[in-house]
Amino acid sequence: MRRTLGCVRLVDNKALHLRTQAWYERQERVGYAETSSMLTDWKKQEELDFLNEVSCVPLQQGLRHLQTAFT
Repeated sequence: MRRTLGCVRLVDNKALHLRTQAWYERQERVGYAETSSMLTDWKKQEELDFLNEVSCVPLQQGLRHLQTAFT
């Protein structure tokens, strides 16, 4: 449970940072679909491969909650 929540927090923080950065630097909106694709890419990176050790459902749900917060 602790590992899952840590991964959710990491994914949420990365997605929040990228969404905020995209807006302030390029006035570009990044939505759930884009962050979900980013999650897939993050899971392929060697330094983030531990994201594959937890269920993807809470990770994606965190991204959905982030989308709701932005809307």
